[in-house]
Amino acid sequence: MSLSPLMDGAGQANGRMPANSRSAPGPQAPAAQGQPDIPANSSDAIMDNFLKMMIAQMANQDPTNPMNNNEFTSQIAQISTVGGIEKLNKTLEGVGNVAVGLHSSSLAQWVGRKVLVIGDPKVSAAGNAEFGLFLNTDADQVEVTYTGKDGSTYVKTLTNVKAGASKYHMDDVVPEPELDPDKGPFTVSFTATNEDGSTPTITALKAATVESVIFIPGSFGKLNLGLDGTVEFNEIVMME
Repeated sequence: MSLSPLMDGAGQANGRMPANSRSAPGPQAPAAQGQPDIPANSSDAIMDNFLKMMIAQMANQDPTNPMNNNEFTSQIAQISTVGGIEKLNKTLEGVGNVAVGLHSSSLAQWVGRKVLVIGDPKVSAAGNAEFGLFLNTDADQVEVTYTGKDGSTYVKTLTNVKAGASKYHMDDVVPEPELDPDKGPFTVSFTATNEDGSTPTITALKAATVESVIFIPGSFGKLNLGLDGTVEFNEIVMME
């Protein structure tokens, strides 16, 4: 006599499998779509892996020798520190980006400003008529020499010039005889002396206008002075 399947009260097969039977593997569930990839070294991934290992450790721990609460708390604190450091790094990166933006904004304010930079000044009545000098100490006399394009020279002596940077206009330093405009532009040079025979160090400064700013990441940038070239910020002696 054949055996029929177990039937329920409605005459339907019960469907219960014997305890020692095995079901065929069913189709795998499709992977979740649209889940963002989490970098393996991110704090979120580290915390996720830590919790998985912690749960597995607790589930398989020796009941007679369970995990110490202090050890558990310490491990959680270490993982939290990793996450805190990563957040701190992101915060600092954001602050750095803000600082770069502010630096770029401040650089833009230099455009159109007049500056004195180290260099040999050239002046003319029809062009740039300003120049400057820098003294390391006070000078009893400073001899200002204008040299024309034909080699002709004109001299004017200044007295009691103070140490530091000084700016002048051609109209303020008029030699005798007066300059012949047709022989310009004139190169300006200086000689400083004291009555005791000492010679202060004097540096020529040329006047220029900032036409644009060259922003260089990781540095203070440079100033474009047009025909006078580009200069570093530390080359600026005076600014208006």
